[in-house]
Amino acid sequence: MSRANWPIAGLGVLWWWMETSYFGGNIGPGSVAELYADGLALVFYAAAFAFPPRKPLAKNVGKSGVADG
Repeated sequence: MSRANWPIAGLGVLWWWMETSYFGGNIGPGSVAELYADGLALVFYAAAFAFPPRKPLAKNVGKSGVADG
């Protein structure tokens, strides 16, 4: 995966695990609530790629007190 936001992807996996343990593992959704829960897991996965982690804004300062680079 290229530039994924792993904390958001982790939330998606956690949500998937919780909703699967609640509704049970089956091939298709059995109710509207389960369909909504599956859709929310997909939203978490999409957000993990839509909002990649940012690069740090501050530069590292060495022992000499001068910024690296």
